[in-house]
Amino acid sequence: MPPGAAHRRLLRHLLAALCLLLAAGAAGALETVTLQLKWQHQFQFAGYYMAQARGYYREAGLEVRIVEGRADTDPVAEVLAGRAQYGIGASELLLERSRGKPVVALAAVFQHSPLVLLARAGGPIRRPADLEGRRLMLLPTEAELFAFLRREQVKEERLQRVPHSFSAADLMAGKVDAVSGYLTDETYELEKAGFPYLSFSPRAANIDFYGDTLFTAEAHAVAHSQQVEAFRRASLQGWAAALEDPAAAAREILQHYSTRHSLEHLLFEAERMRPLIEPDLVELGHMSPARWRHIGDTYAELGMMPRGFPVETLLFHPASPQPLPPWAWGTLLLAALALLAALYIHRLYGRLQGQMRQRDSSERNLRASREHLARIFETAPLAAIVYDQEARVLEWNHRAEEIFGWRREEMLGRSFFEHMVPEEARQQVQGIVDSIFSGPEIQYSLNRNLTRDGRAILCEWSNAILRDEAGGPPSVIALAADVTERERVRAALQDSEQRYRTLLETAPFPVVITRLRDSLVTYINQRAATCFQVPQEDAVGRHAPDYWVDMGQRQRLIEELRQKQVVTDMEVRLRDAAGQPFWALLSARILLEEQEPLAFVSFNNINERKAAEEALQALNGELAYRLQEINLLQARLQEQATRDALTGLYNRRYLDETLEREVARAQREGYPLAVALLDIDHFKQLNDTYGHRAGDEMLRQLGHFLQARARSGDVPCRYGGEEFLLVLPGVDLETARQRAEEWRAGFAGLTVNFGSLALQATLSVGVACYPGHGKSADALVDAADAALYRAKAGGRNRVEVAGAAEE
Repeated sequence: MPPGAAHRRLLRHLLAALCLLLAAGAAGALETVTLQLKWQHQFQFAGYYMAQARGYYREAGLEVRIVEGRADTDPVAEVLAGRAQYGIGASELLLERSRGKPVVALAAVFQHSPLVLLARAGGPIRRPADLEGRRLMLLPTEAELFAFLRREQVKEERLQRVPHSFSAADLMAGKVDAVSGYLTDETYELEKAGFPYLSFSPRAANIDFYGDTLFTAEAHAVAHSQQVEAFRRASLQGWAAALEDPAAAAREILQHYSTRHSLEHLLFEAERMRPLIEPDLVELGHMSPARWRHIGDTYAELGMMPRGFPVETLLFHPASPQPLPPWAWGTLLLAALALLAALYIHRLYGRLQGQMRQRDSSERNLRASREHLARIFETAPLAAIVYDQEARVLEWNHRAEEIFGWRREEMLGRSFFEHMVPEEARQQVQGIVDSIFSGPEIQYSLNRNLTRDGRAILCEWSNAILRDEAGGPPSVIALAADVTERERVRAALQDSEQRYRTLLETAPFPVVITRLRDSLVTYINQRAATCFQVPQEDAVGRHAPDYWVDMGQRQRLIEELRQKQVVTDMEVRLRDAAGQPFWALLSARILLEEQEPLAFVSFNNINERKAAEEALQALNGELAYRLQEINLLQARLQEQATRDALTGLYNRRYLDETLEREVARAQREGYPLAVALLDIDHFKQLNDTYGHRAGDEMLRQLGHFLQARARSGDVPCRYGGEEFLLVLPGVDLETARQRAEEWRAGFAGLTVNFGSLALQATLSVGVACYPGHGKSADALVDAADAALYRAKAGGRNRVEVAGAAEE
């Protein structure tokens, strides 16, 4: 079990023990509540079934009725109407809240949404823009898919939306061109039927929203806060049990809820859900206010909700506990000891969790490089093919069309065995395919393959496994080169080398015999004479060194012959009578003729092979250059995801993540944390007077100024417009004020050259420090902002420190 899972499991057990202790002195009747699911019974809701089966709801004092959803079921409407006390929604809950519907999110079970658009692979739809004018099944409540389409600039009015049948069968039958569905559910039907499909995920457009989220009505949360917390806790206990033993959860569904899906289907769903829930990295049910704000900003950017909506109103905040009766104090003493142990473990786990979240963010940003990789794939000088475990072709590039003859549209979704592999070689190739998925992730092979016109060619293959980061099945990318001619030449060389060892006068290859003592040629056959472009009779009696380009090579040959009596397959540079050099593969043996040592030398012209090797080396160099380009592109993309393009400082998104993390670390480790909010005085006037390019230059120079004065550990960010914010970990209030004063004075003396203009400006600075001016990221920024406002009101070009009223 991963360490993070073990920590959380122990924490859950300790918290459960606390709940049992608190409940030991008081017993009452079970409260009856209703949970409204968003769809029919399946593994998507396994945690709630397990909470019921394991008795977690009853331990919490609740009798829970679980109601499955239908095509016309709206969980939000059911909860707000009072027909259900709890429901399952997703990121659209934020949209509903912004429209005045008082819903409250309790726990995000899916850290990443499984919602995707599915289309036939090899059909007319290859990218989201191709959906325009096509038949699409899409539900009105699937807000994140609408956001995805807007970000991909797909016009909603150009979509032919048809009623949703909630079945992938319509896609396979061609009744629709694309359908919305879950990566964890509908794909089972497609893969089982062998249907080639493409999935378009909003995550590819950096729309990474929460998936299934437990919620209730605000009125219910206020009136029954303790019940809501108990229901939430018991539900998450059920999810922990379902993820720990998915087979037991699947059997519970089949026995008590629905047989609509087979056991195999339910376990497929469980396997695909796990990387979306991330139980080994993130605490079950965790919700980050910053991430909800990011979701709100994305919806606002796409015009789906107003900007600046306070997303905190969506999140559940448990009410303050009521005074405990006398009998509970002894219980609390025991519980406190358990909690201390749990909190210590949780603290250790929290550090790992933060690191893994940062890694996940980086991985999402790197996915943007896929488009560039696709271009390289399509223009590669080798045949490039992607296939799955059933040998079905998923991609087929232009060079593959040229080598094998089949067009991409003809091969997608079909087994390459049917077209490319001769009958007698299928067992061997099947063994290679199986070993790729179960053995080393990169393998090489040499196979005979068929072309469309019936020719058998010899191909050299390089196969590498591709892992799906969303938890989908692995696939293989295979690169192939047609080496038929190269292998033919190599085989011919091997045959000729074997023949010239047994043939003399009739040898079909050049043979030269020389005396070792004076290097005179005593015999040369017709092939050798032709090779050297000299008549046989004229060649005899000449010095053998006349035919060598590199005398050092000849000397090494003579020395090795004297030591070993034989030399085989030595690559040398020879030349003909006209001085034209050529490569030769040479073998020699010492012979004795009347006690005179002779060198029996045979060779073959290998110019073609050397040219092929040089071409291969050039190709390898080109591939290395392409890989270097990819690495540089990935580095640039990672940099662009966190940096402001104009100033080079960290951007607002990076600030939001970093400041929350630094506040949490300051809370854990007990050191101060300061923030300084800077604003260029009269910046609008500068823009209006000298133009926006002059203003941009002023912002750029301020960015360089702050970067040059930032110490190790400081986080300088562009906050927005002409405002900049620096996060100063470990800095107390007085030190932060002094540093801000140095920045203010230094920038006031800075001259910014813009064309023929020499521009100057001043700074106003507001400084706030944790914990005196706020114990959260938002509170610190608000305090610094209020201090900045006072600096502006007090005449500008000054530093103000936050006061007690700004906590």
